[in-house]
Amino acid sequence: MSCGKNGQLWFVLQEKVYKCKGQSVDKPWCDSDSVEVHGGNVIDIGVGMDGEVWVVTDQRTAQHRTGVTEWDGAGNGWEEVEANLIHIDVGDC
Repeated sequence: MSCGKNGQLWFVLQEKVYKCKGQSVDKPWCDSDSVEVHGGNVIDIGVGMDGEVWVVTDQRTAQHRTGVTEWDGAGNGWEEVEANLIHIDVGDC
């Protein structure tokens, strides 16, 4: 699970990625949509304060969510980055 810009919450459950929507102080649970990731099962996720989303798969690839904007926090696809990772963490400097 990782939280970023404006409380944007993403999580991994049974190797699938989900983005919460409609969460608030009055409703601490969330409705969620599954976001498909190609190239392996997701084992880690990181979300930054600028809205960027990164995942690592069991194939040790890193993928960056594309199309994330101020108006569309879910984005529209994934771009694979050459890597050999087992963990990812997103920070803003």
